[in-house]
Amino acid sequence: MKKFRSIQLACLFLCLICFFLSGCSSKSKPEEDILSVCKIILQQDKDSASKFDLNPKDLHDVLLNGFTKQFGDSVFSKEQATRMGEAFINTLKKAKVSAKTISEDGDKAEVELTITPIDLKAALDDKALNKALEKKGLSPNTTEKELAEIVTQIMVEQINNASPAGDKKIKVPCTYNEKEKVWMPNDMEQFSEQLALTALCL
Repeated sequence: MKKFRSIQLACLFLCLICFFLSGCSSKSKPEEDILSVCKIILQQDKDSASKFDLNPKDLHDVLLNGFTKQFGDSVFSKEQATRMGEAFINTLKKAKVSAKTISEDGDKAEVELTITPIDLKAALDDKALNKALEKKGLSPNTTEKELAEIVTQIMVEQINNASPAGDKKIKVPCTYNEKEKVWMPNDMEQFSEQLALTALCL
């Protein structure tokens, strides 16, 4: 699962570069801005994206590119990699998140996120994948191309059918950026990684 960890970190951090370049017109509550960031990352939420003058399609394309690149040098075709990438993106959207400000002092605050994640760790562990592969009843004559398609189907099915896990909480130290007029996590890279791994139980 290590490569999925790197996928999340790389593509989500790219999305947040756009976020740094945008701002709100007035000071809002820390929980509102941090929740908007979460919704942009996890769901490419249209309303949240418009708040920061972002195009959800652009964010989707960045995420999809981050996922599909991981399969670019493998036996999977571009079309197969895209299908798996779309499955990951759709699963991110299923993770639920809420936020509340637990402390605020001047331009410093701490927000607590409550996340109901999707358990991809269980869906994509070796036993689950091997069990699904056995059900396909492979023959000795199965070609590499055929096997790639079968594995693609299994991956997409496992990802799409993954179940929600129990709620998890993470705390996000944040600072109000006076120039951009927005609350942002103190460590955007760490926040991106933590949010993605928590949302997908990776």
